[in-house]
Amino acid sequence: MTERDQTASETQDRLIWRVRRAGENPGLCLLLIVFEAALGYAVNMYYTEAHAAFAVVFITLALLPFYGSYRYELCPEKIEVFGPLYHAEHDWNEFESWRTFEDDLRLTCKDKDSVLVLFAPRRLNDVVQYVQRYLPRTIEDY
Repeated sequence: MTERDQTASETQDRLIWRVRRAGENPGLCLLLIVFEAALGYAVNMYYTEAHAAFAVVFITLALLPFYGSYRYELCPEKIEVFGPLYHAEHDWNEFESWRTFEDDLRLTCKDKDSVLVLFAPRRLNDVVQYVQRYLPRTIEDY
């Protein structure tokens, strides 16, 4: 992981950071790459090269959230998440509570059907302090 990916900045009451889950867990990343190569080889042995390529592309796309880079921006009005293939904006009033879990902070939506995960290794304390300004904590860690 590059120094740029690890940096976060606070400008004009914003908290911004970038992170890649694969970069935070290189052992698992290597294991997944070996698995994909073995899967491609096995499919090629029993079917065709086209089937093998399809299988490897399909698995890689399914793992894109793990491999991809994310940028999080917290500001007084909203939370923005920029993922590999999407951009999501959320207002603070969409959330009811939050909790920490390992290297992330999880915001529970008021409808209780969804959770927004802010992955913040090495920056979790900064994220907790920022979120506490806008959302009271009502759920204990587990």
